[in-house]
Amino acid sequence: MARRTKEQAEQTRDALLDAAGQLFFSRGVGGTSLDDIAHAAGVTRGAVYWHFRNKADLFEALYERARLPQNDLLDGLLAAEAAADFLPSLERLCNDALGVLVADPARQRLFTILYLRQELVAELAAVIAARRAAHRDLRERVIARLNSATLAPPWTPRSAGFALVALWQGLVNEWLAEPGQFDLAGVGRQCFAGLFASLAGSGEAAAPPPWALPEKSA
Repeated sequence: MARRTKEQAEQTRDALLDAAGQLFFSRGVGGTSLDDIAHAAGVTRGAVYWHFRNKADLFEALYERARLPQNDLLDGLLAAEAAADFLPSLERLCNDALGVLVADPARQRLFTILYLRQELVAELAAVIAARRAAHRDLRERVIARLNSATLAPPWTPRSAGFALVALWQGLVNEWLAEPGQFDLAGVGRQCFAGLFASLAGSGEAAAPPPWALPEKSA
């Protein structure tokens, strides 16, 4: 009985997240109430509060649900000791992540909400600020890890890190804004192949050009 109750609770939570994802996508976060979500999920408002404190808590859970499986692999890659195949491994992760997104319509809706439809709703301000901080932290971890990679001039770890993040977000944003306008996985492979080919080099020292991003001081 206890197991069944736990399974039912998990099913209810999933139903609420499904409903919230659909409604946030179609109506916007500000235009969706907890009552709307409860009704769409076929549960009571009390069931919503059993699982989530408020709309911000629910939005945070949606964010975690959108997390790509490659994120865990990236965490391991960034924590690993310096390896000669770091750049090829990072390129594979980027391509694999695009493939997962293309194959998952539910995740596409969530990424659309997170990337393109984050309204300035007061109750979500703290959640969005925390997520932006987490994004900056991930970018800085990638940049720190690039310090152990061999980069071709005039790339620096910092400019390479910003270029990688900008390419990923730019591809996903363009594709989500007009779904079907191009083959995300195919074009992404070409773009990442070009970027990583540019990053890879012999390690010859060269002075960065005037426009190069300065390295962040310790």
